[in-house]
Amino acid sequence: MEETKHALHPLVEASLDNVEALVDSLADNELLKNIPVVGTVTKIAQGISTIRDKIFIAKIAKFVDELEQVSGKEREKVKKKAAENPNEARRVGETVLLVVERANEMDKPGLIARLFIAYVDGVLDQEWFRRLALAVDQAFVEDLLYLSKIDNQTAEEGGGPLRYLQHSGLSEAVIRSGAGGLASAPTFIVSVMGRQFISAMHHAHLAQGESASKASLATEG
Repeated sequence: MEETKHALHPLVEASLDNVEALVDSLADNELLKNIPVVGTVTKIAQGISTIRDKIFIAKIAKFVDELEQVSGKEREKVKKKAAENPNEARRVGETVLLVVERANEMDKPGLIARLFIAYVDGVLDQEWFRRLALAVDQAFVEDLLYLSKIDNQTAEEGGGPLRYLQHSGLSEAVIRSGAGGLASAPTFIVSVMGRQFISAMHHAHLAQGESASKASLATEG
């Protein structure tokens, strides 16, 4: 067990050592309670014992931690969004829960949280949110982080991270005819879905940055 823990992500290792405290923390989290389906996790988390369950709680904690970087006004929008359309909110909550549970990298729950922020603010509708959440599930996390930081007009010939995002729908290949009518090496560009992802990431970054700026001003004041 000890050898296994030392090979894990620090957040996962911490959850294995102190999962009860983590569950208690999530149980008292008002933001989490306002997300349909996801908010019920802590009700069934008491008494968990397997490593897989503990890692799942760590993933939920990572998701919540990312959400909590927005302002109080943004958090109120989560509750309002759920009340406006309970059925839609439930579908979105189910997607969050399933994709976070399947996450094979500890950075992915944070990316899902940023998509969720964009959904709550109307940058993404529920269909785009669910599509992009599935894309995050399918892609390699370093490629996703790369995509979140580039311009949506970026094009790469031959190799590059965009090449590996094609299977998730976040990029696409463009093949042009070269000399003598022969096909040239493909150029990989950001797809329509990829542009939605970039837009959502940029919006979440701004929303979180605005919250941090206000907190800093309040502290200084």
